Amino acid sequence: MLNLSRSRRILALALPIMAAMASQSLMNLVDAAMVGSLGGEALAGVGLGGYASFIAISMVIGLGAGVQAMVARRKGERDRANYAVPLNAGLVLGLAFAIPISLIFALASAPMMAFLAPTPGVAEVGSDYFDMRLLSVWAVAMNFSYRGYWNGINRSGVYMRTLVITHIANVIFSYGLIFGAWGLPALGGAGAGLGTSLALYLGSALYLLQTWRAAREHGFLRARPSRATLRNILRISLPNGVQQFFFATGLTVLFWIIGRVGADEVAVAHILITLILFLILPAIGLGLSAASLVGQA
Repeated sequence: MLNLSRSRRILALALPIMAAMASQSLMNLVDAAMVGSLGGEALAGVGLGGYASFIAISMVIGLGAGVQAMVARRKGERDRANYAVPLNAGLVLGLAFAIPISLIFALASAPMMAFLAPTPGVAEVGSDYFDMRLLSVWAVAMNFSYRGYWNGINRSGVYMRTLVITHIANVIFSYGLIFGAWGLPALGGAGAGLGTSLALYLGSALYLLQTWRAAREHGFLRARPSRATLRNILRISLPNGVQQFFFATGLTVLFWIIGRVGADEVAVAHILITLILFLILPAIGLGLSAASLVGQA
């Protein structure tokens, strides 16, 4: 039998998450429109570089699920003093993962793009964009850990507000760095990657400020996570990270296959897949909100 009260709680948590993710897809399309004005090769290169960066960050994305599950459990236990301890653990693990991931993929960037891209021009743009996005692996790890904390305590509005600001900043930074506006260097496709990385670190700073103000009493950056907490977050996060890795790898292989046809086809596929991913956002939002209630129970 449908429980209307529970359904309303899930929707109340899910709607801000859906809105935040919708802003992400819209900003991705705006990003693609800006890069697309540079030509089909530039758009194809940014598309390939973007999905390659998805592979690089896939393992740290899983930290959001681990932090959210553990935070929600502590909220269910009403252990207010330790709500943020799993977040502390997620930030530590994020840094531990981000450094080797960034270094390994930075070394593999040029040969990886040369293999995936249909033309040398696309490979050059893709490698430059990918290198800039690798600067943000730690920011992604932090942001997903913060997201897990705020969703885990049923305050998904903080996630929505921060992500919307981050994506607006991404458009501003990327525009300036792609076209050389306001005295900035015109970096083309690399500017789009650098703008995104800068916006992600801005999001991390906003999360830090909000969490410092509201979560110090919950142990944020005060309580040291135990080995058991670290192990539990890894146990939950790794399967999610592996799932994301194979999803990202599958999309990248798809682009490699399309690239055998031509660069213009890769550019078009980048736009179409961005639109398609937009359609699954309601399901993701419902899943994240339901996960918080399950953990609290």
